[in-house]
Amino acid sequence: MSAYSWLPNNLAATNWVLFFGHFHILLLHLPIGMLLLLAALELLGRFHRFKQVREARGAILTLAALSALATAICGWLLASAGGYNATLLFWHRWLGTAVAVFCCATWLAWRFNRLIIYQCGLWTAVALLLVAAHLGGSLTHGSDYLTEYAPPVIQRLLGHAPRHQATRQVVADPERLVVYRDIISPIFTTDCISCHGPDKQKAGLRLDTFAALMKGSHDGPVIAVGEADRSVLVQRLTLGAGDRHRMPPAGKPGPTNDQIALIRWWIRSGAKPFATVAQLPQTSGVADILDKLYPSPDALKPLPRDQALALATKIAAHEHVVIRPETATSKWLDCNANLYKSFSDKQVANLLPLAANLRSLNLGRTLVSDAAMTAVGKMTNLHRLSLNSTAITNAGLKKLRHLRHLSYLNLYGTKVSDAGLTCLRQMPRLRRVYLWHTLVTAAAASQFSKTMTDTDQINRWDAQIARLQQRIAEARVQVLLGAGSSTARAAAASSAVRPINMVCPNSGRPINPMITVLYHGKLIGFCSSHCKELFLKNPKPFLAKLGLKATLKP
Repeated sequence: MSAYSWLPNNLAATNWVLFFGHFHILLLHLPIGMLLLLAALELLGRFHRFKQVREARGAILTLAALSALATAICGWLLASAGGYNATLLFWHRWLGTAVAVFCCATWLAWRFNRLIIYQCGLWTAVALLLVAAHLGGSLTHGSDYLTEYAPPVIQRLLGHAPRHQATRQVVADPERLVVYRDIISPIFTTDCISCHGPDKQKAGLRLDTFAALMKGSHDGPVIAVGEADRSVLVQRLTLGAGDRHRMPPAGKPGPTNDQIALIRWWIRSGAKPFATVAQLPQTSGVADILDKLYPSPDALKPLPRDQALALATKIAAHEHVVIRPETATSKWLDCNANLYKSFSDKQVANLLPLAANLRSLNLGRTLVSDAAMTAVGKMTNLHRLSLNSTAITNAGLKKLRHLRHLSYLNLYGTKVSDAGLTCLRQMPRLRRVYLWHTLVTAAAASQFSKTMTDTDQINRWDAQIARLQQRIAEARVQVLLGAGSSTARAAAASSAVRPINMVCPNSGRPINPMITVLYHGKLIGFCSSHCKELFLKNPKPFLAKLGLKATLKP
C-alpha cells in the first residue's frame, strides 16, 4: 500500500496536497511547546505558592489541541510525497494522530471538570508526543540523529560506530584505500544519508550501499559510469544554491568542492566498488585533494637549505655530477649527471641522502639501467626526470610508480613499450612525456593522453569561457548607422556566426562556442563533443528545445 493510498486518486500527491502538507514542519513545534508548557505548569501548580498558574491551563490546552489537529492533518498530507521508511512513517503518523486525539479528549475533560481524566489524558499525550517526536526526527534526519555528533565513547556505548569525518588523516598507505568504501561512501554518510538512507528515500534514492546507489531513483540511474558530468548525481550536487533541484537543498550542508571532485573522479574512472586508489588513474587536481586528506606518513621532508647545499657539494665532487639549487634562495636541488657518461646504477644510489631535496634529475645518456630505478623511485619529491638514451625498460618504469609529483619525463630512445604506459598512469601530475624513438605506438600514446587528461575540468573551464564571452558580447555597445553602414554589416556578420542557443539542447549546460554544428543554416552550440555527436546521430529529439521544426533536413 502506498503512502497516500488513503487519499482520493485525484488528490494524491498533487501540488495542493503537498503545499498544505509542508505546513506540518512549521506547525509541529506548536503542540510540542504547548503540551510541555502545560505539563510544566501542572507540576509547578502543585506548590501552593504557584497554584494560580493553573488558571492558564484552559487557553494553553485549547491552543495545544487545535495545533495538534492541524499538525496531524498536515502530516498525513506531507506523507503523500513518499520516500520515507514505511515502518517509521507508520508509527510516527499514528502516534502523532493519537497525540491530537488525546489533546482533544483532555480538553473535553478539562471543559467538563473531569480532573482525573484530564490529568491522565495530559500525561499520556506528553508521553506519546515524546515518542512521536523522536520518530519524526528519525524520519527527517536519520535514526542516528541523536548520536551523530556524540563523543566516540558514548557512540560505542550505544552500539554505534563513530561517523567518518572527511578530515585530514594519516593512513599507513593511501594507495591501498578502497575508493568507494573509504572515500566516496563516507561522503554520502556525512551529507546525504539523512534524506537518502534506510530511514528516508527521497525520490526513491538510497546512497547507503553501492547496490542502491547504482540502482538509482524512481526516475532512473543517477550514475552514468565513465561520464561524471552526465551523471544526475553530479548534476544535482553542482546546481546553483538557489536551484530547487539542488542536492542537498538550500540550508543543509553538502559535500565540499573537493569531495565533489573525488566523486567525479570515481565515476569517471568507472565507478568500481572495490578499486583502490592505486588502481585508478588520477589527475593532478585529484592527487592534490588526496594528498591533503590522506597525507602519507612516508612523505619526505626536505633538509634546510644550508644543510642540503653542504651535502650536495660533497656528493657532487665525489660522483662527478652537477648539483645546484633551482634558484638563488631555494632549498630544492637540480642534479645533472648527463655530462658524466659513465655514471652508473651504484652512483644513483649514492644520491639518496639528497632525495628529499631533489626536484630535477637528469640521467640521460648515462649507463643507468632498470636496477637504478629502485633508488630513483625513492626520490618522491622529483618533478622532472630525464632517462633519455638509457637502458630503461618497462620493468624500470614499474619502480617509479611512487613519483606522484613528477610532471616531466623524458624517455627518448629507450625500450619502453605500450605496456610501460600503464605504470605511468600512477603519476597523476605528469604533463609532458617524451617518447620519440621508443616502442610506444601512436594509438597507445593517444589513449594514455586521453586517460590522463581531466576532460571534465576542461569542459567546465570551456563553459566558464563561454559565459564570459557572452557577458563580454552583452557589455559591448553597438551603434548602428543604417543597413548599408560598415558597423551594421559587421554586427550582422557577428550575429550570423553566433550560435542560436546559449544552452546545450542535450545537457542543459552553457554551450562551448567552439563546439557547433551548422544545421539547415542555423549554427547550434553544444557543451561538449559528446552532446554534439548525439545530435548528429539523431537531431529530431533536440529540435523542439531549439525552436526548430522536426521536418528540417541538414
